[in-house]
Amino acid sequence: MYFPQLLLLCAALIAGLVGPAPAAVARPPAETVVDVRAFGADPSGRRDSAGVAKEAVRHAKEVRGPVRIVFPRGTYQLYPEQAELRELYVSNTVGPDEAYKDKRIGILLEDMADVTVDGDGSHLQFHGLMTSFAAIRSRNVEVRNFSFDYTTPKVVDTAVSDAGVADGRAYRILTLPVGSRFAVGDRRVTWLGETSPATGQPYWSGVDGMQYTQIHDPVAQRTWRANNPLFDNVAAMTDLAYRKLRIDYHTQTAPTDHGLVYQMRQTTRDTPSALLWESRDVTVRGLKARY
Repeated sequence: MYFPQLLLLCAALIAGLVGPAPAAVARPPAETVVDVRAFGADPSGRRDSAGVAKEAVRHAKEVRGPVRIVFPRGTYQLYPEQAELRELYVSNTVGPDEAYKDKRIGILLEDMADVTVDGDGSHLQFHGLMTSFAAIRSRNVEVRNFSFDYTTPKVVDTAVSDAGVADGRAYRILTLPVGSRFAVGDRRVTWLGETSPATGQPYWSGVDGMQYTQIHDPVAQRTWRANNPLFDNVAAMTDLAYRKLRIDYHTQTAPTDHGLVYQMRQTTRDTPSALLWESRDVTVRGLKARY
């Protein structure tokens, strides 16, 4: 015999015992991967990848939901001519004449959220005068797994590798890092930045001690600001090749700075190395500078 009322009562009792069906668990939105190679980036390090990396980041900005910009393992060259150009008024880098208000930026994340820049163990080689990375009005940003370096940075490091007196004249021999470029003439040295492939001219240049010097003692692990004596009272200057420069002086007093390192630069600060502006929850991990 069929009792529909009884069946409804049993169903109600079972529902009361079991409770309501669990609500579906919301899954986080899937992450979209943007591979810079799809835009023409060259992981072999033979071609400039700045322009296509810019296009990859711009594309990622249009993606809805979390996005990961990947530089698959390799070496990527980034020159300033094709990099992102942004007008920025950064403290200590823009003077009254606004000559340096336009900044070239290798990787610019602007008005973005939930974005990861993943180097996958790659190396980024920056050239010329450019900011490596900037996050502007962005949130939930992670940058990871890169090494990086600048070719011929706008700072000259030179170590006094030998000093003494010879033939009645004091002398120093300066040793410079790999990649240093300079020209000697008329008892002066002109420091040269890397040559731009676009213009054929160095990105920057400076003479002798430039305007600012720090001195580092690698034994005592101490660094201080001081006057630069390297280019005072010079009698002769000789390029010894192999990144060595000999300076002879009119004085007969032997220098006492053997082993010290002179770090010289101009006082113009045209380019910040990296920039975070009005951004939050920015994480940087697995990055290392290659020297």
